[in-house]
Order: sequence, then C-alpha cells, then structure tokens
Amino acid sequence: MAENHLFVLIHGLWGNASHMNALSKTILDRYPSAHVLVSSSFSGTLTYDGVEICGERVILEIKSYIKTAERHGGIISKMSLLGYSFGGLVARFVAGQFEESSFFERYEIEPVNFITFATPHLGVVTASGTFWRRLTNWYGKHMLGQSGVDMFLAEQDGGIVAQMAEHGSVYLTALKKFKRRSNYANVTNDRTVPFFTAFIDTRDPFTDVVNCRPHYVPDTEKVVVDFTRPMASFAKGKPVKTPWTTGQYVFLGIMCTIGPIVVTILLTSFCVTTSMSAYRVRKARAVKREAQEAASMIEMSFGGQRTLPSYSTSSSLVGALEAHAAEPLLKTHLDAEASVLQDTVETFLGLDGEMNGAETFPSPDSSANVSEYDQSGYSVSTVVSTSDHKLSKPANSLDIICQSVHQQRLDNRDFAEPAFCGNVREPEIILPLESQQFLISQQLNALSWEKYAIHIHSTRFSHAGIVARKKPIPEGIVVLNHCVERLVI
Repeated sequence: MAENHLFVLIHGLWGNASHMNALSKTILDRYPSAHVLVSSSFSGTLTYDGVEICGERVILEIKSYIKTAERHGGIISKMSLLGYSFGGLVARFVAGQFEESSFFERYEIEPVNFITFATPHLGVVTASGTFWRRLTNWYGKHMLGQSGVDMFLAEQDGGIVAQMAEHGSVYLTALKKFKRRSNYANVTNDRTVPFFTAFIDTRDPFTDVVNCRPHYVPDTEKVVVDFTRPMASFAKGKPVKTPWTTGQYVFLGIMCTIGPIVVTILLTSFCVTTSMSAYRVRKARAVKREAQEAASMIEMSFGGQRTLPSYSTSSSLVGALEAHAAEPLLKTHLDAEASVLQDTVETFLGLDGEMNGAETFPSPDSSANVSEYDQSGYSVSTVVSTSDHKLSKPANSLDIICQSVHQQRLDNRDFAEPAFCGNVREPEIILPLESQQFLISQQLNALSWEKYAIHIHSTRFSHAGIVARKKPIPEGIVVLNHCVERLVI
C-alpha cells in the first residue's frame, strides 16, 4: 500500500532539497507509487532559524501536501519522517508537534518509519581540546543563529534539544508511536556530527582507527559495521592514510596567502546572515505569542473549548512572514551562499583532521593478501542484496566492540588506559561529554532503536557521503539501499 504512504525527507543545516535527491530516488525506485515530499521551505541560510521555526515550516509543507493530494483524489494514511543531519532534529520536533495537536488521530494517519542519518541527537558540542575544535564550538554557538544555539546546547537548560528528550514529553510520546525508529551514524571522518551523537551513545570505540578495525555485515560492501564481532587489531602493516585532494591543497594555499581577506569576508557573511536570522526568529516568536494570546482569548470566550490546534495559527503566520523566501532570485542567492559556507566549513574541519593525524580504516582491497582480511571478518561480497529475503535485525549494543578495543589497549602499553564505567569487568569507552548529553542519551535510549554504524571509505567527508549528498558515491548508495530495504510500508 505504498500509494497511501507519505515519506517526508528533511535536509540539514545549509541544505536544500537537492541534498535529498539520492534518497528520494532510492525510495521511488523501489516504491514508484509512494508519495515523497522533500522539504524546501527552510533552505540555505534560512536553516539558521532554529529547530522550532524550521519545524513549523515543515509542518506547513506537510499539511499543504496532504490537502493537495486529497483534492486530486489521493489518500494519505501512513507517514514516515526521514531526517539528515540537522533535519533529524527538525523531524523530531515535527513529530512532537503532531502529537501535541493530535494530528495523526485527526487526519487518520499512521506514523510508520522514523529514520535519521548523521543527526546530532545529543548536540554537537564536544570536549576535544584541539584549537580547531574549541574554535568550532565557539563559532557554532555564535555564528549559526538559533540553530547553532540549539545544536551546541548553548542555553542553560539545553534548549529544545534537551526538551525533546524529556521523559513524558510529547516528543518522546510521538516517537513511541512510530513502528520503526532507526539511525545511521558515521564511524569516522564525520567532523560535523561525531559518531556518538548520531548513534545516541556516550561511547565511541572508533576513535583509535590506527590500531583497531571493525568487521562488516555481509552483503553491505564493507560499509555497515557488525556489532556482534569484536574489533580486530592489525596483524601487520599500517593503516592507509588517504592522500590530500587537490582541493585541500588549494584551500591550504589560499589560507596561507589571502587567508585574512577570505576570513574577513566569511566572518562578515556569517554576521550578516546570523543577524538576519535573529531578526526573523524574534519576529516569528512575537507573532507566535500574539497567536497564543488570541487562542487563549477565544478559549475563554467559548467556555474553555479550544477551537484551534496549538501550533496551527502560529505556524501559518510564520509561513506568511517567510513569504519572501519563495522569491526565486533571493532563494537562489541564499542557497548559493549557504553552499559556499558549508563547503568552506567542511574543508576547514577536514584540514583539522589531517593536522591531528586522522587516518582511515585500511581497505581490504589495498592488501595483497585478501584471504587474510576475509578470515579477519571482512566481507568479500560486492553485491548489495535487494531481494525480499528475510533481513537480519541489527545488534544495537556497542558492548562487544568496546570490550575488544579496551583489551587491545591493555595489550599495548603505548596506549593510555581508557575510562571505565560501572563494573570493571565490563569496560566501556566513555566520552567526556556534558551532563545534559548523558541525560539526553539515557532518555532517548529508553526507546528501542535500530542503530547502524556506517563506514564510508572513499571520501574524507563522510557526513556528505552517508546520503550521497554531493554525488552518488557507491558507499552512500549502499547506505540508502540498506535503509529502503528495511522500510515498513
């Protein structure tokens, strides 16, 4: 019954609808009659406006799509939300607002799949001591508008990201209603959204990629990590370090020559776009307060009977405030400006990784002795299965992998002792996160999730690769096929 199923795809920060093209195509290739709505209401620098404002725009899009489908004789009876990066947080907000307004019940729509790719569920603030990471933390809190405040947990109570994980909140209640909840997290080379926050865990066993390597789930082209088997240590040789690309050499050359000018231009752009976003957010919040006051007056006038959904009026007015964003020339400019900012930041973070000695897992194909890798657990299959065979369920716990990494460190005295948690016989590699992040992880993990750790080998920017955002790289397509194969229809 895919013809009654609406898939809502939500892009990330600085993003636009084209970033979800590969995922949209993968869904439609498998389910041609399905409805696919790719969000386009908060593209470019409009993504600075925060989880709540962006989420309200998406709500308007969804309601408009459903009404249009009904006018053409279509019926939407099922809905799935799929969010990439920042879009995953927006998707959680949308689900919560739908729960608060009884949207699913009133429209008789069944929530089915809730899936995120490289989404910072625990925020993106980290305790890394490198200069670049400290600079990134400061930049994120001050130069990305309300979205930066949200993702970097800059508000004292953790802001909307923490609120969406509170026990008993409409956001967790909404997530419980979905038949399937799943997330995909990059194990390496994602310096935008680290593994732990996308995986919703406080551990990261993949920080020492030089001396440990994972095994892979069969038929996933060495992309999906197998949690049921321990990490293997290198028997011989060293991991392969990916050479710099021409673009990175050019970027370094620019930074060394005309860097001050470029930095000045970028900072000016950041300040202008952040100020514009702050104005939009202030105006939207003011209108929202007026709408809530009007709704309260109506409720009092009718003897306590509320006649409007809690978000409907404010969201409609927010949509009216953003009417200028629909102008083609302005929208094209905002998208282009955001694309330049995104490429610059990702290249900057990639340079950070190289300066700090970031390595990649060695590819089995780089070894002369393929059988040795096969015996160590690498899958030699290069075919992704798309048949209707029974798909295995994921093993969500990192316990086995964490224990193997701990043992590997104990066997090598050159490594520092890892942190411990709880019983010393069951060591876990715990990250130095903020207390709010530990709490958010605990509350979100009270729900059952299908979790997948993804290893993108072919690009240094795995954050883009996990959904084949820039180009249809084979490993990204493997991830998308893996996701679509497991959709509940």
